[in-house]
Amino acid sequence: MAAVLILLERGGKALRSPSKSALLARAATKVGRGKGFGVHKALDQLGAFAGPLVVAGVVALTASLWLGFAWLVVPGVIAMVILLVIRRGVPDPGNIGATSVAPPAAPREAASSWWRIALGGGLPGVFFGYAVAAALTTAGLVTFAVLSVHLTRDLGVTVAWVPVIYAGAMLVEAVAALGTGWAYDRVGPKVLVVVPVLVGLVPALAFAGLLAVALVGVGVWALAYGIQDSTIKALVAQLVPSDRLAGAYGIFAAIQGAFAMVGGFVAGYLLDRSIPLLIVVVGVSQAVALVLLVVTLRRVRPAIVAG
Repeated sequence: MAAVLILLERGGKALRSPSKSALLARAATKVGRGKGFGVHKALDQLGAFAGPLVVAGVVALTASLWLGFAWLVVPGVIAMVILLVIRRGVPDPGNIGATSVAPPAAPREAASSWWRIALGGGLPGVFFGYAVAAALTTAGLVTFAVLSVHLTRDLGVTVAWVPVIYAGAMLVEAVAALGTGWAYDRVGPKVLVVVPVLVGLVPALAFAGLLAVALVGVGVWALAYGIQDSTIKALVAQLVPSDRLAGAYGIFAAIQGAFAMVGGFVAGYLLDRSIPLLIVVVGVSQAVALVLLVVTLRRVRPAIVAG
């Protein structure tokens, strides 16, 4: 049941994420896409920071998990009200502003078969290179669920402390998103090369035998995830035609999801068998990701200029 609920939650995110990213890329054109995605992620993580703490507090006061989770209906309702207000104020999000440096697709391409468009037909090769590089970092970044297994099973952390540690990680993610978003708008996409470096450090630190070192690893995990789920998406809007933006974000997320599935399976499998091997596998994958990312970023500037 827990697995089904997690899959349903991930399915919901998959449905809303491409459109959300496209709207955000449009709305952030004037202020800087790095800043736009960074501020969005920071606000998102502030909610993620407060949510587990409130749930833990309600559970502690009432001794009821059901009541702890039931309160989440309140921010959900508020979010829907805000969404409806924005929808009334901006009836056509396509008019928010310019979406991309690349020009719109040719009419004949837009009229091609839907499945070809859905699979990314006509999108530039540099976009797919970047998507694979980003997906490799996603595959190598072990989930917090895997980290929590090590914390509770091997380091003696009680289950009650897990949401507190997670809340702290969410706060670190918010800071990482803001910082890299600011840097992205000033120095460009080369700031993203820090992601595979951080991801490669996570297992060596987070799966250490000392709790203090493991907590530092959780912090590094939060830094990497904060960048990966925010600033790394800003570049997509500069690589694809303006009328393919939402679809491109969908393909980008699908590639990341496929790699994440493989990475999650490998991480869980190796955690029960050989932590040193897990560290080596993640390190090698991030070395490949770093090389591919550097090669891709060298092609990014000519692609933008050509657009």
